[in-house]
Parts: sequence; C-alpha cells; structure tokens
Amino acid sequence: MIDKELKKYFLISFVVFITIFILSIFIFPSIYQIHDPISKDKIKIMSIQDPTNFFTNLLINNLVASFIVIMIGSLGSRIIPLFFLSFNAFYIGELISVVNTQTTYLFIYAMVPHAIIELPTIILTASFGCYLAYKLKNITNSRNIFGYLKSKTNIYPVIIENGLKPYFTIVVPLIIIGCIIESYVSLYILKAIFNGV
Repeated sequence: MIDKELKKYFLISFVVFITIFILSIFIFPSIYQIHDPISKDKIKIMSIQDPTNFFTNLLINNLVASFIVIMIGSLGSRIIPLFFLSFNAFYIGELISVVNTQTTYLFIYAMVPHAIIELPTIILTASFGCYLAYKLKNITNSRNIFGYLKSKTNIYPVIIENGLKPYFTIVVPLIIIGCIIESYVSLYILKAIFNGV
C-alpha cells in the first residue's frame, strides 16, 4: 500500500507541473523565452540524427538528472525537487509554445508517444525526492544533513528504501522505456512528418 505522504507529494508535484506547464504555454513565453524560434528546416535536420547516439545521450542525461533530484532529498530539501519539476514543466511547455506555428505545429504530435512515459516519470522523480526528505526528517527530527549527522541516527536504510529502491525499480525502467520511445518512435514520426520517410 502506498504511503499517504507519498501520495500527497505526488499530488503536489502533479499540480505544480500542470500549473507551470500551462502557464509556460500561454503566459511565460511573452515574458521570457528560452527556446529560439524553431523553423521547419531545423526540425528536418533534427529528425535525421542517429537514433542510437540520441538514445545514449538522452539516457545518460535523464538517469543522472533523476538520480540527483531524488538524492537531493537526502539533504533534506523538498524545494529543489519541486524546482527541478517546475523547470521541466516550463521547458516542455515553452517548447510547445515555440513550435505551435503554422509550419511546425506537427512537431507536437511526435512528442506525444514519449511524453506519455516521460511526464509521469518527471512527476514521480520529484515526488520521491520530496518523500525521501520527509522520511529523513521523521527519523532524525531535523530538516537538513547537518541535523541528520548531529542526531547520530543511521539514515542509510531510509535512503536505500526511499531513495535508491524507487530510483532503480521504478524511475530507471521508466526512463529506459521513455528514451527508447523518444529515440526510435518519436524520432521516426518526426522524420516521417517533416522528411516524408
């Protein structure tokens, strides 16, 4: 049975993600834009990259980033995992805003297959990071790593059970599946739409 606190952090993460995501499509781009406008030609070039290299780079980046986000919880921070989540929501929403033009809007369709896996994975990763911080606070009565050390409580079983275990059993498999879909399926769809494969 899932702990009610983990459910709470999942719900908080979900609401934060959806809110920032929607704002980054409709409001934030008029204030600040991180993506340069993407032309049809740029998408054509992007779609013909080598899927295997793309997969390798994507997999490494996603595995490292998600590991850091969950393990940040071991420092006692619940804000940083949510900040990571917000940045990802902003990045994805703003990308959708940039490609939502008459010549490039079909790019969004190519994003859908891997987004089905990727978006829940991002939300879960932030949830696990927050939950780990919560569990450590509970057993040490402290909100940070210095307090953990001061309490002389053995925090390693908590880190293994609530940080490493969910990372390797839930997050890693989802990341691998998402990266396979993005590198082979989504890239193929992109190629088919913009290069007429």
